Amino acid sequence: MSEPSIQPKSIDRVESGIKITWQDDRECTYPAQLLRQKCPCAVCKETPGHAAPQPIPSGPVSVKSAHPMGWYALQFVFSDGHDTGIYPYEYLRKICLEELS
Repeated sequence: MSEPSIQPKSIDRVESGIKITWQDDRECTYPAQLLRQKCPCAVCKETPGHAAPQPIPSGPVSVKSAHPMGWYALQFVFSDGHDTGIYPYEYLRKICLEELS
């Protein structure tokens, strides 16, 4: 059974990346490098019939800005110029529970 959809209460930029406080008061700090590595866009993911994924920079990456996409997602602009990933809140919550707990 999947967890019900949950929205962020607050989203803040912190030195290491982005901190989200969820409606249930769970706080998750997402390092910028992890967000960049987990980018769900087609440019970053290997998909059948498409070019190989874009390599992720090996050096430090920061989040320059974060933009809400309606009521369901965030789009990040990274210091390496990458900005095509849309991160649904459900996906960010999954990262929080599986990788940051």
